[in-house]
Amino acid sequence: MPSLEKLTVSWNRSASWRRILLIALVIFPTFIASRTMSQILPHKGGTPLEIVLVVIFAILFAWISIGFWTALLGFFVLLRGKNSLSVTEAVRDLPLDLPDPDARTAILIPIYNEDVDRVMAGVRTTYETLAETGQGDRFDIFILSDSTNPDVWVTEEEAWYDLCSSLDAFGHVFYRKRRSNIKRKSGNVADFCRRWGKNYRYMIVFDADSIMEGTTMVRIVQIMERRPNIGILQTPPAGVNRESLIARAQQFANHVYGPMFAASVMTAIPVAKQPRAERNARGSIGCSVVMTSCGVGRGGGASGEEGRDPCKAPGMAEDDTESRKYRELIQHAIRRKPHLRRIPAPSPLHLRRDSLWRQRR
Repeated sequence: MPSLEKLTVSWNRSASWRRILLIALVIFPTFIASRTMSQILPHKGGTPLEIVLVVIFAILFAWISIGFWTALLGFFVLLRGKNSLSVTEAVRDLPLDLPDPDARTAILIPIYNEDVDRVMAGVRTTYETLAETGQGDRFDIFILSDSTNPDVWVTEEEAWYDLCSSLDAFGHVFYRKRRSNIKRKSGNVADFCRRWGKNYRYMIVFDADSIMEGTTMVRIVQIMERRPNIGILQTPPAGVNRESLIARAQQFANHVYGPMFAASVMTAIPVAKQPRAERNARGSIGCSVVMTSCGVGRGGGASGEEGRDPCKAPGMAEDDTESRKYRELIQHAIRRKPHLRRIPAPSPLHLRRDSLWRQRR
């Protein structure tokens, strides 16, 4: 297996050429199309109104062109089948096994006045799919409640007890109700880090309405173990079980175009040139992102940025927003995994989730 330094240099060189190619494919057609547009106008683009029209046309054409070429490049990446620079190549042929007993992972599910039945169904699915991999003893699930409705608290606790009783999951599935909802979701996660983070090497942070296959989680941990220079890993979402016509069309598009866009982005994202993370700097895994975190459980800042704690970032709702914020704080290598998928909630629940996490409490 090539050294991490050689892989980083090769990937940076390859990604630079790919980005140049993508920019060229966007700029040249946009220029030609805009010039053609100006020629068919009555005054050949000679009036202020026509100039504005051509400029707006160029912006919109470039916008569409970016999506088209991104998807097309991703299609060729997937068609090729094998990418030596992909992080998934390192674990593709490995058995689903985590031999290091210290590579324990905490799965965090922060909730806030959620549909309790929906949350517990996701917890049950996560627990059972992890058990099927044979690596369930390496993972613990923490339901971290920020709910403000007393009736919801009681329902959550009852549902947690019933779930643990039916699955014999006491000692692997935990419930905690936070007294003070300081800093919203990020504060909820930070509270866990301070209290129990030292017991885990990695941390998977779920949205309340998302689930992930056990196989994907085991593969993610394997990648983090074999590639300690990686700071963030992202998995593309995959919608399932949509009902309305619009939602099913979105689900279809997501499954068709999602892998292509993810594969293309994975081949062109720049890698921050930072030294290897220390092993005592724990890792965090999100249902959409995997990151090297803030010295979990030690109250320290991100590696290389003393005093700044990514777990204490302001409350954020969107996954990409969280990823960008953590990326600014962590400053390690960044990777996306088009072959590992997560399953988000249906669209109406996405809107409700964002509303819940953005509102002031």
